Amino acid sequence: MRNLRRIVRWCRYVLPPWNFLLAGVLVVCVFELIYWGFFKQFGFPDVDREFEKIRLMIAGFLCFFYGGWRMGMFHPLFNSSYRKWLSVTPWSSRKPLPFGPLHLVGQDLLLLGLVYLYIFPYPHALPVVILGFLGPYFALLGYSFFRTGVWQFGYLLVFGVGTVVLFAENLWAATACMIGCYAIAWWGMRSMLSRFPWEEVDLSRLNTPPSSSAKNQPYDRSLGWHFERLAPLAKIFNVSRPHNILFPLTAGWLCFVSTIHTQDEKSQKVCFFLAYFIPCIALLAARLGFYCFYYHNPLRLFGRIFPGPLIVPRYDKVFLVPLGMVVFAVAAPLLLMQLALNFALLLAVSLTLVLYLAINGKPTLKNWALTGGHRIANWPRRMTKIRV
Repeated sequence: MRNLRRIVRWCRYVLPPWNFLLAGVLVVCVFELIYWGFFKQFGFPDVDREFEKIRLMIAGFLCFFYGGWRMGMFHPLFNSSYRKWLSVTPWSSRKPLPFGPLHLVGQDLLLLGLVYLYIFPYPHALPVVILGFLGPYFALLGYSFFRTGVWQFGYLLVFGVGTVVLFAENLWAATACMIGCYAIAWWGMRSMLSRFPWEEVDLSRLNTPPSSSAKNQPYDRSLGWHFERLAPLAKIFNVSRPHNILFPLTAGWLCFVSTIHTQDEKSQKVCFFLAYFIPCIALLAARLGFYCFYYHNPLRLFGRIFPGPLIVPRYDKVFLVPLGMVVFAVAAPLLLMQLALNFALLLAVSLTLVLYLAINGKPTLKNWALTGGHRIANWPRRMTKIRV
């Protein structure tokens, strides 16, 4: 009995709560009961292949949920109360995290091994388990690298994941790339935790008197959105020098590895729509949204028509870069086709150019917000209380 308790305590170190585990077991049991008790009992033909796909989907979903849980619940970045508490304790990166480690441990292999045994006879069982788990695990970890100042490891991790997709048809090469990705992730985790705390906790806010409007809310010294948007130190989204080059290159690399395995014409059309057309539309909408959502036209449409002027150069210059993006998005693939480039390389280069123009096109968002010829508006349109 004592050894059993030790095993249970060992398993509970990083595993989800029992209700989540029982829910996953219940889903599997209900599915197998329907399969063996109904379809197999009455001899439905050609159901084995369809149920094989459903089993793989269930296993992939379980691994996906566990990968997200594993990084999201144990990372201090995604738990504000845990992060604030940890920042006022004598904890350092030389000690293990109190709520559980970020790196993989034996308990992870145990749970993933059980899921693998569930779909063991199927040929794609191992990739479904590994990719289903590492997908959300690496995604959240890479996001945390960018948020905590070790963005170099974030780019390296994205590049490594791209190499796994690139060599997906070669199992041993993909496995070697995956091991390299985890080495980058482990190194990045050590560097990230050594920089903790990433943001200092303002202990003085714990003793501030409550405001008159809400008893349990700290006192708000903000002057309102009007002055915050006019302030020279306003928090405006801006892309710094290394990222304005690395981010387009990374996006182009992901576009390349995601479309390199497409051979037939039908698949290429689908990839062109999903990996190039939709991202270009999203980039165009994002550029216009960032520059025009809070910074409106100084003249209404009818005011431009009468009494005029029809064109306001100080404001209309904001549409030059979106117009150039449209021209680049159409012309770049047509020009690169003349060079007889590979389909995947053609899309990657074109997307990189469009994204580079969207990020680096003048004016910058900071210059536009502080010196542009626009009128500043708040959204949604409601009055904001001003406290001093």
